[in-house]
Amino acid sequence: MKLYKVKLCMALTHQRLKKFKLGKYNYLSPIIFVEADDPDGACHDSVYGLYELMIKQDDSLETKLLFRDIAHDIRVIKVYIP
Repeated sequence: MKLYKVKLCMALTHQRLKKFKLGKYNYLSPIIFVEADDPDGACHDSVYGLYELMIKQDDSLETKLLFRDIAHDIRVIKVYIP
């Protein structure tokens, strides 16, 4: 496994996620460090980490529907090995 640095763009979703404590995801362009086998896995794990963080705070149907709404609004800008 390699350590990847994933830069996300969350500008379109930032306002809809105000009720959550997002920690390292609480920026318009957060940088997430992820261990993965390949770049695709790193991208998946970085976005999935956001979903896990949100579901731990609010396990309601509304949150799960929000996942579906924001899935296409979160973009991966850059993936590389630092």
